[in-house]
Amino acid sequence: MFKKILYLILLILTTHSAAAQQSVRIGFYNVENLFDTIRDPSVNDVQMLPQSDLEWNSTKYHNKIESIANIIKEMDYPTIMGFAEVENSSVIEDILRQDALKDIPYRVCHFDSPDKRGIDVALIFRNDHFQLKEARAFAAHTTSPTRDILMVKGILHNKPLSIIVVHLPSRIGGERFTEPSRIACAKQIKALADSLIYKEQNLGLIIMGDMNDNPKDRSLKEILCAQTKVKNISSPHDLYNPFAKLHRQGQGTTYYNGSWNMYDNIIISGNILLTERKVSNIKPFVFKSPSLLNSKGKPLPTYRDLEYIGGISDHLPIFVDIEWDM
Repeated sequence: MFKKILYLILLILTTHSAAAQQSVRIGFYNVENLFDTIRDPSVNDVQMLPQSDLEWNSTKYHNKIESIANIIKEMDYPTIMGFAEVENSSVIEDILRQDALKDIPYRVCHFDSPDKRGIDVALIFRNDHFQLKEARAFAAHTTSPTRDILMVKGILHNKPLSIIVVHLPSRIGGERFTEPSRIACAKQIKALADSLIYKEQNLGLIIMGDMNDNPKDRSLKEILCAQTKVKNISSPHDLYNPFAKLHRQGQGTTYYNGSWNMYDNIIISGNILLTERKVSNIKPFVFKSPSLLNSKGKPLPTYRDLEYIGGISDHLPIFVDIEWDM
């Protein structure tokens, strides 16, 4: 009898523990110049049209959006996923209409930005898990027009969560020359993050995007103060970058001049990590589906110069699995 009672107690405790924790998958993907084939005078899309040197057309476009949809399916349908380098909300909606995703209850958050290339950031979320409360776009504080900073607030499994999606200015023109623009954006993102958590102490916060910097670079390490080791997280206001560990191991999302760069990052606030003085389980991944790689294991882009290669992007997607107390 005693053994039966003990077994029942253990079963109840195990069931309660499983119910108290839930795994959430959150992803990000720079999809490299995802333009439709329709001329839009309000953006600089002339290179991504059928009559351009690239000869971008409906067949190539549909191949790309179908491939992106299949990758999201392969990633097991993240609850929340950010994107960079999308022309408009229509291209995201086209992805969600593909067979791989049409039955998944995804919704889109997107705002047109003043970026001179005509590319924006966006977010999709499963509205059976995440209830949207607010979405705003903030103009980046840079001297040259660039992508907006997207902020989305909502409720994830009964807990408040905000997501900031960014695409910091590129390194074209040289790392040192372009760094001030990334620093300016990072300061703005840090101020926004601090403001959100200050107003709502139990608010979970995730910053995701193409930073055009590695985890050890100044914009992430000094300005965002994104810690590279989880042991340094002691406050709900702290930020932790789990992709720093992967980068130290030689992984990355883009490959250039013989080395991997971890330009794409997902950064997590301390109040997600710290639960009753225990660190929640955070598992970062660079998603390396064979369809995304060339024969040498490097990202397969859509174009190489003017040559159509047929890949999705020169970036690899990333995601984190978070064991979150609910």
